[in-house]
Amino acid sequence: MKYLSSFLAITLLSFVGLAQQNKPKIYVDYFYNKEEYVTIRIFSITKINVENTKDQFVKSLGTPVKKTLGSMEWESVSIDNIGANINVLLQDGVITNSKEEVSYMVFVDKASKIKALQNLSDTKFRAIRVIFTNAYTKKDAILDKEDEEIAVKWLESNLAN
Repeated sequence: MKYLSSFLAITLLSFVGLAQQNKPKIYVDYFYNKEEYVTIRIFSITKINVENTKDQFVKSLGTPVKKTLGSMEWESVSIDNIGANINVLLQDGVITNSKEEVSYMVFVDKASKIKALQNLSDTKFRAIRVIFTNAYTKKDAILDKEDEEIAVKWLESNLAN
């Protein structure tokens, strides 16, 4: 009986660990634009169903004003607890995380998307990036750590697994 309960506990922990591995991950990066002296937060999201997540964004924000294979843009939308007159840019692509640097490639055409998706690995994985900017100033709409946490919660509520 002791061995059975130990086996069940280990099995349960394994399933919990696997479930957490497949849970969406949201990373916040900071990009400094030297020309405009502005820092923009970039939310990178991995381990999601990208196509369903894009559909969920359309449900939440409405029809994007611009749409290409690798990006969708909404202008002057209102997002609860973040604000009004927010521009949202969603980019679909691949993150490459090498020892030297991290880079992001937005899909520009079907051929590059197919090739990139065929070459996914431990260091190359599909991700979307989301950027929130003020519609008038074009500066970061996420001004501090508290806003950042609110944005992460909003993103989590709009992710599709």
